[in-house]
Amino acid sequence: MENTTANYRQVKKIKDDKFDVESLDRYNLSIQLADNDFQMCISDSKTSNCLLLEDYILNDTRSVDILISTLSQLFENHHLLHAGFWNSVKFSIKNTKFTLVPSGLFDKDKLEDYLKLSCETDPNEEKIHYYKHIKTEAVSVFSANRKFTDWLFSLYPNSTVHVIHQGNALIEGVLNYDDYNEDRSMYIFTDRSHVSIIITKNRQLEFYNKFSYNTSSEYFRYIANAFQLYEMDQNSAKVIVWGNINKDSALFKELYKYFKHVSFGSKPNFLNYNYMFDEADDHQYFDLYNTFLCE
Repeated sequence: MENTTANYRQVKKIKDDKFDVESLDRYNLSIQLADNDFQMCISDSKTSNCLLLEDYILNDTRSVDILISTLSQLFENHHLLHAGFWNSVKFSIKNTKFTLVPSGLFDKDKLEDYLKLSCETDPNEEKIHYYKHIKTEAVSVFSANRKFTDWLFSLYPNSTVHVIHQGNALIEGVLNYDDYNEDRSMYIFTDRSHVSIIITKNRQLEFYNKFSYNTSSEYFRYIANAFQLYEMDQNSAKVIVWGNINKDSALFKELYKYFKHVSFGSKPNFLNYNYMFDEADDHQYFDLYNTFLCE
């Protein structure tokens, strides 16, 4: 496998010794895409073992055609991504074109109307999808580029590709998370250029949104605004952090100055991880792992 080209660069690979290429028909494949990165993860449907994780930086994604060309090269150079007989395939899109609708008000014939309230979409280039959450009474409505999803579907003609949004995985993951209390809490997932914020109370979702940022001050401002909107107490409220962040980063230092009870989250416990997965921080790939929760 080629790990680095002019168009992409692999930054993490973890593979369990128990991975068996002859058992793909019982393995679940999850792939996740943003404008600047791509991740994949494989788990065993019988044992719930997490078997493979890979993370890539994409160097040039100025257009969807360039993106498809880059990913086509990555897939061609990969000995697994072109395999056709998976137990399940999930594709998670990481973008800001989404909204949440109360399930009691949801009408699948009004997807475009719902999404118009939060963002602009082009029906010629984008297809609108929806996902009914398991752990909360909400339906996520989101768009994905039609040309890209058509390309992806063509790669797996023998499998049903389930399209979800990154926010679906984060919400399901947070509401399934063990370290939980009845007070209002904030959960933060930090991407390379975006931050997702979730607020819950009594195991109920109160807030979810995703913001782009360029500086640590922008990053912190979105978090502080949400904190103040829900009148949370910075001296008592629990703040759990996941994603592309560490204790020495400027982002975490901003959080630690403001919140008394801020800590890193852990891996979801519905999967099993062998010792080699210690190569990645427990809080790093929370969104990717939780794609397997989304039905």
